[in-house]
Amino acid sequence: MIMSVISFVYLARRGTLEGRVGLLVKTTWALCAIAIPSEVMITILFWVLEFDGTVRYVSVMVHGGAAILIMIDAFILSRMPLRMKQFILSGKSAC
Repeated sequence: MIMSVISFVYLARRGTLEGRVGLLVKTTWALCAIAIPSEVMITILFWVLEFDGTVRYVSVMVHGGAAILIMIDAFILSRMPLRMKQFILSGKSAC
């Protein structure tokens, strides 16, 4: 999310995006492609394996809220494209 803010500020100061996408934006997209599947997996594993029956605000926000916030930032606010070649990044990070 920090890279998303940095990219936003840089592109807002620069103006329009002409031509190719820069390294900063590609890095932000790559980190997003790694973060979203990782957060979803963390959320599923927590609620299936560690959930003890008591719902606490911290547990919900850390294990679910973060995944929702990252997806809102990536797909709604930043409108990042998700392409098949980016799934390779999430597969390599899991190994």
